[in-house]
Amino acid sequence: AGGGSPASINSYVPAFGEFLDEVNFMLIAPFAVLGVLFVWWRVIGKINLVILVVLLVLIFQSVVSPAKDFYHAGILLAKSIPYWILMAFLILKYIRFNLLFYAVTFWCSILFVGIRYLKYDTSIYQVNGILMVLFGLVPLILAVLAWYKARSSV
Repeated sequence: AGGGSPASINSYVPAFGEFLDEVNFMLIAPFAVLGVLFVWWRVIGKINLVILVVLLVLIFQSVVSPAKDFYHAGILLAKSIPYWILMAFLILKYIRFNLLFYAVTFWCSILFVGIRYLKYDTSIYQVNGILMVLFGLVPLILAVLAWYKARSSV
């Protein structure tokens, strides 16, 4: 009869599995997004139109998925518009082409997975939640150490 399937790394050490998923996502996702944007840019020719379409898809995806009816979608849209305006302002004014910001943002998303794991009653998940939080804090710790080193050398 069948022998079953071998256990994955997530079965034993979920924190390490999440860490590997995050690293894979950081390595693959930026190139995939850039590839899609370059193809659209080449086909459409107007980058502003591409950015507008991407923003509209993101906005409506965040509104339509959780909506229970049309009225609820309108409320969710009204609540999310200030957030998207603020995000667009921050990206266009300050962040823009700083790829380090995007890498740190993707990396720190593992914090939320770790915090979710901390809420489980099983101690192995809590330990892995602590590990994920520590993995997620690595960019912040490195930034503080670099700032401290630059400050002490001046």
